[in-house]
Parts: sequence; structure tokens; C-alpha cells
Amino acid sequence: MNNNEIRVKVNGGYIVAGKLMDPNYPGVYVTFETNDGDSIDIAVVESKVGNHEKTIDTYCYENVCTEDWTHKYTLGIKEIYDALYGGN
Repeated sequence: MNNNEIRVKVNGGYIVAGKLMDPNYPGVYVTFETNDGDSIDIAVVESKVGNHEKTIDTYCYENVCTEDWTHKYTLGIKEIYDALYGGN
């Protein structure tokens, strides 16, 4: 078992979450793994700094017939703090 993963038994296999290994993009991945060990991406959530703005990007893999992500969502860390602490 990989110490960087969490595995949850579900109908037909496992939901697996793990730590991304690229130090430039810290975050997590979520996959579905069949009972036979085959897996498919569900989502990747990573943090990065660019253009002087800290963000969290979520890539969703909604089309199981391709290895490419289908939707990208970006959250600004400043906006997260504003929502949590009222802009203070």
C-alpha cells in the first residue's frame, strides 16, 4: 500500500485519493480503481502561484473515454480567506 494514498472500498472497486508528487504543484488526485486494479482519473486538485495570485485549480475528468480533463475550476486563495474571515 502507498503511504501517500487513502483507499475507500466502494461498489465495484475503490475510490483512491493520493498526494501529487510534483513539488511545483502540491495537491491531491482522486481516481476510481476497479477490483481488477484498473484505474481512471476523477479529479486533480493542485495549488500553484502565478501572476502574483495564489490559486487552487481543480481539473475534472468527466469523460471516461479520454485521458484529458474536461473542466477546470479555479479558486483564488484570497477569495477563500475573504469568505472565511470577512475580508480581514
